Amino acid sequence: MDTTTHLPQDTTSIPNLNVLIQTPIGTPLPADMLSKILSKPPFISLPQALNLRTISHPPFLQPNLIFRSGTISHLPSSSLLILKTKYNITTIFDLRSQAERLKYHSPSIEGVEILWIPSVNDAGGPPKREILKEFKEKGAVKVVVPMYRKMLETHREVFRGVFGWLREGGLGGGGLLFHCTGS
Repeated sequence: MDTTTHLPQDTTSIPNLNVLIQTPIGTPLPADMLSKILSKPPFISLPQALNLRTISHPPFLQPNLIFRSGTISHLPSSSLLILKTKYNITTIFDLRSQAERLKYHSPSIEGVEILWIPSVNDAGGPPKREILKEFKEKGAVKVVVPMYRKMLETHREVFRGVFGWLREGGLGGGGLLFHCTGS
């Protein structure tokens, strides 16, 4: 695996996407560069939120209709309220595993429906340590593509529900958040 760093020396500018994609996964991004990347769309700055971003863009979907986040279980109520008031999120699809949900409960946000969808691990996928070992041995593409293909099978009803939700106008025009983690 190539371990050459492809990042520009000037870390105050944001490298183009092709440069970032070529950066080996084990190469840390300089803090000032990472801060600049995460402060620009599609990322959304929200106190204590991890990897919150919009994933809907014109011309296919209205902007800020569909979002993705890392864990939100630890967010203060003020940040959770922003999800509802500023971004009009009315539905959260919780894609975490059952074990994650037991360890870190879903937050309660008045007026927001939280729907749990079983994860690949709950559907009999390989344990996280096996996935990480494969990731190191085979590389990201050879591991991630089959993993997402499997998700299309194991999460068939989830996708059916989400696409139906979109077709019907997103529960009265509200937004949708996919709540995920890497476990």
